[in-house]
Amino acid sequence: MWTQLIRQFNKDYKIHPPLSEEWVDKGLADLSVTLNYSLKSFLLETDGLYDVRQFLWMVWNVRDLSAYNLAMRNDEKFADMGYSFADIIFIANAGVDGILFGFPVVDGLMQEGIVRWHPKTNKRTQVADNLQTYLENWINKIL
Repeated sequence: MWTQLIRQFNKDYKIHPPLSEEWVDKGLADLSVTLNYSLKSFLLETDGLYDVRQFLWMVWNVRDLSAYNLAMRNDEKFADMGYSFADIIFIANAGVDGILFGFPVVDGLMQEGIVRWHPKTNKRTQVADNLQTYLENWINKIL
């Protein structure tokens, strides 16, 4: 489903080889969240999605998902500012001003909507109801 959707957009997006469910679960275990269906199914079809034109990941690969989220959770600067990231899983950056995109997490369960996080204000704004809409909005430069 995901690779078919991506191929409809055009050839400027690099699809990475998928991971097994075991590798996805193992790679994200340190985040202590239950992935929603859309992100898990996405990672089982492609381990990340790269926008060749913008030199940005639309969705990070599993290794980077884990690394970026753990780095944000352990960042002393943000902790000193009172920012907590236990309730969000970041999936990509916007390439400007440190803005990140992610899924909200409630009681350890990743939700379906995508939010844009602004580091200067810690404001989170919903930008898409689901992963598919997020990808379409990225393609159409609506984010």
